[in-house]
Parts: sequence; structure tokens; C-alpha cells
Amino acid sequence: MSRQVTQLGFWSATLTALFSIVFILGFIMDGAGVLQAPWNVIVPVGASLLLAQTFVVMMVCVHHIAPDQKKIWSHIGLAFALLYAALVSIVYVVWLFVVEPKVISGHPEEVKPFLFEPGSFQQMVDGLGYTYMGIATLFAAPVFSRTRSGVETWVRRLFLINGILSIMVFLSYVFYALILGVPWALVFPALAIVLAVHFRQVERRR
Repeated sequence: MSRQVTQLGFWSATLTALFSIVFILGFIMDGAGVLQAPWNVIVPVGASLLLAQTFVVMMVCVHHIAPDQKKIWSHIGLAFALLYAALVSIVYVVWLFVVEPKVISGHPEEVKPFLFEPGSFQQMVDGLGYTYMGIATLFAAPVFSRTRSGVETWVRRLFLINGILSIMVFLSYVFYALILGVPWALVFPALAIVLAVHFRQVERRR
């Protein structure tokens, strides 16, 4: 395992935590009326777009630190991470660069099929993407040992919990029940932070 893998893993996990926190805070501030257009879209949606990229890099690094006998699990996790990133990236690019300019210019009717609202096409594609994100961590969880270190044990647990929460995430989109997404907002940033610490520990053990 090269130092590049552990360093890239540390920074991608750190950025994954950062972008997820910015998304969550942006979403909360939008709901509270703190952010005005177009920043109420640019901040949370822009952070979500960047999150998709860093999450994929993070999962690639997880695959590279996995023991050979466990790489099948990290490989499956990476495959679902790519599905997540592809789906949500389409949603966010369309939202930022097609839909929002039309909304700002006063012509939302021109992009009505692509508006992100309850029961819309865009909303459910996004929901499927985040469901795949959870499945990605669920499959990758066995990569991490239960006994090697306290940090690694917590990475495994949080990967599993985030995977299980994918059910609630999907239902939150189906029923537009935002409360169902609250556990994810608590678990996912913690997952990325603890994984960043784990990558740093792996580097120091080399």
C-alpha cells in the first residue's frame, strides 16, 4: 500500500465530511430563510455535487486498503458508489445550470419536467442515488476489522449503520418526509470523519 493511497484517502474522507456538513447546513439555512436565491440552491446543491466526487475517491481508497480476501466487498461498494455519483451528478448539474437560471429569469414553466419538488422525476432519481450511497457503505463495511483498533471498529459500525439507513433515506424521498433523513445527516459526516482518522492511522503504521 502506497503513501499516496492513505493520503488521498485521508483528504477525500475529510472533504466528504466537509461537503456533507455544508450541504446539511445549507439545507437548514434555506429552510430557515437565511439563504436567499440563488444561494439557497448554490450552497447545498453545489456541496452535494462536490460530495459525489469526493465520495467516489474515498471509496476507491477504501478498496485499495482492503485486504485481498475482502476486496470483493470494497469492489461492490465502489460499484454502488459510482452509481450514486452518476445519478446525483446529473440531477445537480441540471438543477444548477439548467433549472435555476430559468427560475431566476422568471421562466420556470420552460423547465417544469426538471423541477426538484415532491413527487418529481428529479427528486426520485436523487433518492435512488442516495440509496445507492448507503448500499455502497453497507457492502464495504466487512473490509474493516472488528478487533484491530477502536477507530476501525467504529468505521465498520458507521458503514453498516449508514447502509441500513438507506431504507429510511429512500422512504424519505418516496413520502417526502424529511424527518426520516435526519439520522443520515448525523451518521454520514461522522462516518467520513472517523474514516479520515483511520486513514491517518494506517499511514502512521506503515
